[in-house]
Amino acid sequence: MRQALSNATGVGLLLLVAVTILVEWHHGGAAVAAQPYVALALVVLLTPQVRRGRQAFVAVAMLLTGVLALRAPDWTTAVRAGLSNAAFICAFFCALAGLRSVAERAPAIRRAGRFLAEQPPGRRYIALPFGGQVFALVLNYGAIALLGALATHSTDAEPDPFLRRHRSRRMLLAIQRGFTSVLPWSPMSFAVAITTALIPGTSWGAILVPGLVTGLLMTGTGWALDTAFRPKLPGPRPVLASPEGSWRSMSPLLTLLAVLVASVATLHLATGIRVVGIVLLVVPAIAVLWAWLQARGGASADGEGTHAVGA
Repeated sequence: MRQALSNATGVGLLLLVAVTILVEWHHGGAAVAAQPYVALALVVLLTPQVRRGRQAFVAVAMLLTGVLALRAPDWTTAVRAGLSNAAFICAFFCALAGLRSVAERAPAIRRAGRFLAEQPPGRRYIALPFGGQVFALVLNYGAIALLGALATHSTDAEPDPFLRRHRSRRMLLAIQRGFTSVLPWSPMSFAVAITTALIPGTSWGAILVPGLVTGLLMTGTGWALDTAFRPKLPGPRPVLASPEGSWRSMSPLLTLLAVLVASVATLHLATGIRVVGIVLLVVPAIAVLWAWLQARGGASADGEGTHAVGA
């Protein structure tokens, strides 16, 4: 029963992404009409599979819907609009989660993250926030988990508990600041996607420049705080080993990012479809192609990934 429910949920999520792409690309009234009902069906499927704390949100939504039905004659219009917005947010999350799932298994991505985490203190704060921004564009919230785990692993070998504690804290703060500085302007951040989807008259192009300025201010403020509160070492500064690899380790990630940005920009200019709608189509397509290439690599890719994690 549980497996059948899980399979039905997977099919429902795929259907929701497909329907939402059709809606964003203005293909047919049937998709627009079906979108809220697919979202409602997914709520029914997912509610028994989540914890009670999550089920409370469904209960509150049902209560509010009942109150709306008693007070507003056209309550069904508002409910359908709400379900359509929920469908878009769910589809957007699924699209990014698919790319994140494929990227996190890629050995090249882990090598790039390890290279950033092993930078010496003089370059670490520059490397981690800006490298974290690049990771965040591809992995979204997975960037914190991946880079955080690699940063923690790189400090585990430090025998001095003072250095280990402060180095780990500074690295994790740098990663978090790099991630948050992407949120105001990245077309793949939920903040931008939800804002442009729910607020009439907004677009990614309109918020891009202010968002970039905000991200730069956040990064600069973080660097200033890190410099001002840098801990004083009780003894001589230890000699650190050179990081494994070179800046060329970042090339696969930068290539992926370049393909993603070029695809989104080209389709946006050619079609006029809003950027988040193009992301909904391009990101799953890249994820499927990348997963196929990884599967085509077979055992060699698996072996390389195991070596990368254990190094």
